Amino acid sequence: MPSSPAGALPVDAHGQSAYRGALRDILARSRPADPGQREPEYERRQERTRALLAALGDPQLTYPLVHIAGTNGKGTTAALISGAMTAAGSRVGLFTSPHLHTMRERIRLDMQPIAEATFTEVHRRARAAAEGVERAGYGSVSTLEMLTAMALLHFAAVDASLVVVEAFVGGRDDITNVVSPAVSVITNISLDHVGALGPSLAAIAAAKAGIIKPGIPVVVGPQPPEALDVLRAAAVRCQAPLRWVRAARLARSTAEENRAVARITLRELARQGHRTPPSRLARAAWERLPWPARGEWFHRNGVHILVDGAHCPWALRRLVAELRRHEGRWGRVLIVVGGQRGHDAIANAVELLPLAPACIFVAASRHPRAVPREELAETLRGSPPLVGSLAPPHDTVAASLAAAIETADPGNLVVATGSIAVAAEAREHLLPELAVDPPA
Repeated sequence: MPSSPAGALPVDAHGQSAYRGALRDILARSRPADPGQREPEYERRQERTRALLAALGDPQLTYPLVHIAGTNGKGTTAALISGAMTAAGSRVGLFTSPHLHTMRERIRLDMQPIAEATFTEVHRRARAAAEGVERAGYGSVSTLEMLTAMALLHFAAVDASLVVVEAFVGGRDDITNVVSPAVSVITNISLDHVGALGPSLAAIAAAKAGIIKPGIPVVVGPQPPEALDVLRAAAVRCQAPLRWVRAARLARSTAEENRAVARITLRELARQGHRTPPSRLARAAWERLPWPARGEWFHRNGVHILVDGAHCPWALRRLVAELRRHEGRWGRVLIVVGGQRGHDAIANAVELLPLAPACIFVAASRHPRAVPREELAETLRGSPPLVGSLAPPHDTVAASLAAAIETADPGNLVVATGSIAVAAEAREHLLPELAVDPPA
């Protein structure tokens, strides 16, 4: 993902108005529940999505596709595969979620976000098809169903030679699980979205394993044994060739794990006849591939600032472990943290305690599922290591981050984390030139 996702083509007032109208329609279709929640009619969502794609001419059947699920690293792995294949000369579509600053980031060609005018036109076509599907009695097309159809339609229209699709939350019940991939990929699994996917690693792994298709190769990232057992069994049932990354061969680095999964996926694509880059070219592409809000560093007034969208305990533990390797380098550590419903925001915040923060700024993002800061602060007040370390509340993530930077001394470290939404708003404060979607 480019570090500055501006990429918007200049548009006239009518074009801007049309783009806002498209955003309004898409957001108005939002479901109040968590996108991965197992609803009584979850099959209906996939049936409706298939009907919508059929009305658009089944664009997803016109190109080979890599389908990626997992808890940690799936977006980064999707970007690594896309970036490497783009470097090899392929025309690569990339569909990921969530976005940071503009919905156009979710739909990319050769790593570049779709232009506003193109987004508007693709939405017009998808909306017309959605209206027909709704009249046919399939029910209302949701935000995520609409975006999925728009992405798959756009990639067909631009003659993509490969498409990489990231699942939203689950696997078996996910809206994106209507595709027929050339390769399935499952990155690291940890506890997250337990209300939607199940209370144990085995249950979550079973949900993610739903993207494994009969006879289709599946690449599996480093897993806890409980999850790996489930994935292996699913691959055997589906007679799907299993390629998996053995964590023991890697340094305990999330970045290295993601690259290992991407390398094996590229190898599998090469077996199928795709032109893939040599290792040297892939490594060079990855070195040039910024992926914002994933371990992203800034410096302001002599203060070190780390923005990371980690949103589950496993990811935050990894983040904390990496920072503790450099303990003492920064002197004081100050934290800006928030969370969202559907994730365990309380457990996430507690994972940050080993950093012995001098001060914590509890923040609520603009996201509609943001956890109220009072709720998070109340729990943290009950944690003995945090007595007296909570900063006065601020109205926005930006105000919290500004206060943290002002409180810090030169050389100190400020960490903004807990959710992608917190990371996005931190970036918008630090990079005011970013292109951000207008209010719909």
